Amino acid sequence: MNFLLRIFSGPIVFLLLCLLPIDGLPVEGRLVIACFGWMITWWVTQPVPWSIASLIPLILFPVLGLLGLTETVRLYGQSIFFWIWGAVLMGYAMQRQGLAQRFSLWFLSLPLVSGSTRRMLFGFMLVAGLLSSHVSDAAPWP
Repeated sequence: MNFLLRIFSGPIVFLLLCLLPIDGLPVEGRLVIACFGWMITWWVTQPVPWSIASLIPLILFPVLGLLGLTETVRLYGQSIFFWIWGAVLMGYAMQRQGLAQRFSLWFLSLPLVSGSTRRMLFGFMLVAGLLSSHVSDAAPWP
């Protein structure tokens, strides 16, 4: 019963968002928002894997006449998508193998960092600043 509720929660959210009157928004916009609501609902409740939930627009956009199949597939083929996908997979692998925890413990055990709360805070700010200066989250993959 719980599984069926999670499965049907996505289409129910889709229908509710389709019927929701939003001033100034055309029908196509409501359909896109409803599709996004279905995806978010399935991402949160997880009746299917995230990868399947992320393919909902690939099915619904051509069926609803929002975009053709070719245009919808092009949205999935943008270079930034693969860059983000790779970064998420790398983070997941680091977490699963315990590398992130080992790196954190190594960083906290450094003599310059471990002696003081202020130095530890400065160390975290320095690492975050160095990482963000070299790895932009909005830069397209070359």
